[in-house]
Amino acid sequence: MAAPKNQYNTSIQEGTFNNSLVKGEIDQHVPVKDGLVTFNKTIAAGAAGADIDGATEIFYSVPTGYELKITSARIIALGTSAGIDADNTCVITVEDTETTAHVFATKTFSDDPAFPAAKASAELTVQDGIKLAAGKSLTYTVTQGTTADHNGFELIVEGTLSPAY
Repeated sequence: MAAPKNQYNTSIQEGTFNNSLVKGEIDQHVPVKDGLVTFNKTIAAGAAGADIDGATEIFYSVPTGYELKITSARIIALGTSAGIDADNTCVITVEDTETTAHVFATKTFSDDPAFPAAKASAELTVQDGIKLAAGKSLTYTVTQGTTADHNGFELIVEGTLSPAY
């Protein structure tokens, strides 16, 4: 039986974590093996200098009875970016949706380190020891300087999903 339109479903079934919004807004099928989970979000290219506030675009929500510890985060560039330099940085942040957000991973791109070339990847710096509690959600922000213009990227986050005690 399908869930009602716009209802949020979270379940763990036969070793696969299924986390989705009914209407296809998010569709994650993440294998769970020894508690390891991987999930991703495609971030579309934005205009030069335009920030992206992903607070309304939750890309992962921790299921009831579990907690998540982020172990790695990276991006894979989907195209060639331009205008990112020391004066016009591009900052990518993975955070929760709390009023005072907790930052789980971040990276500032400038001249050095440069935003990755098309199809190349770059690791974000993960904050050690922070866990996301059951029912809490992850989102992202992209903050760009006036001429900074990323050309879209895939955001990939890995973590350990474990029972909350």
